[in-house]
Amino acid sequence: MLAALGEGIISAVNAAEVLRVLVKKGATPADGRRVLARLHLQTVEFTGEDLAAVAEITQRAPQLSLGDCACLALGKRMGTEVLTADRAWASVDVEIAVRLIR
Repeated sequence: MLAALGEGIISAVNAAEVLRVLVKKGATPADGRRVLARLHLQTVEFTGEDLAAVAEITQRAPQLSLGDCACLALGKRMGTEVLTADRAWASVDVEIAVRLIR
């Protein structure tokens, strides 16, 4: 899984979610950005195509959060598998390759 991080991508929505959680747990915004930078993920914009995919994913899996749907939408757009530790994703039929990392 660590090898995948070096080639990984994250949507701007999910990067903002990571920073938000870190700041809520006491990190400064600057510290949060440094933590995110250490992951060596390429941050990509959230597009109109992603917006449409979020709506489709939500229709099929309304129990998922906006962040979950944003991540899956990016996986759909990029045509790549999505890595997650969230076991709930394994049972969701969203036609996007999902790999559990634990």
